Amino acid sequence: MSVLPIQPHILENHWSSLQKTDVGILFKYIPLMESEFERAKKMSRITVGLNQELLCDFNDLAWELYKDLAFLGLVTCAEFDQGEITVEACELDAISKPDPMVCFRLLATAVQGRSFESGHFKFLIKIQVVLAILKGLRRAFDGE
Repeated sequence: MSVLPIQPHILENHWSSLQKTDVGILFKYIPLMESEFERAKKMSRITVGLNQELLCDFNDLAWELYKDLAFLGLVTCAEFDQGEITVEACELDAISKPDPMVCFRLLATAVQGRSFESGHFKFLIKIQVVLAILKGLRRAFDGE
């Protein structure tokens, strides 16, 4: 028996009910990622020839974040277009108060299907796409 993809409008109904108190569990990952990127940046100065991304260790963090995203209903079998996720995540930096639904869709896109098992989710963490989305989500809920 095959699993049918969930229609995006059903997910959006659930996501629109999420409050800052619900998604606040995701914000703890922002300083953790930032400190790991800073550590890797310092190490890349010492270890010439290695990319900063290669020096980052997000194994435990990726799994914990994945579980929290699943708890919030952001890990789904729905299929979103991954083609522009990097560009869209970078564009969030220019928006002072992004639409939380956009952030939820981007997070769901980052972890959809087999993204965790294939390593794609961890790759998106290492290139700071997930960090940009989480920061955008935090700004979306600032002031609530």
